[in-house]
Amino acid sequence: MLIKIGDKWVDAKLIVDLEYSRGSVNGSIGYILLARDVRRDYLCGEYETEAEVIKAMDEAAEKINAAQGFKPAAEGKVVMEYTASGTESKRGIFRCSHCGFVVLGVSAKFCPGCGRGIVRWEE
Repeated sequence: MLIKIGDKWVDAKLIVDLEYSRGSVNGSIGYILLARDVRRDYLCGEYETEAEVIKAMDEAAEKINAAQGFKPAAEGKVVMEYTASGTESKRGIFRCSHCGFVVLGVSAKFCPGCGRGIVRWEE
């Protein structure tokens, strides 16, 4: 299924990553949005502000998730609760208070299991 991200049509089934970075936009510094699939990167748009590129990225992620059959992120917030010490670089293992999904380390903004926003990481 093809979806439009920025000014490009891309195969949503192949997209594995969205990324933005600072770059040259119309001769001045701005932001570029890239969609990455298993074969290559696509320049999907150029934006003047970080807020614009983040909004475009959120919209693209919703389209990609819908095309790939994923449910939209659930409303509500969760707490990631410490369960054990990890072995990789002394990172801990945390469990979602809603769905029980387990993650290693403290880095995500959303639970990978249920999609809810993470309010805090408790130890």
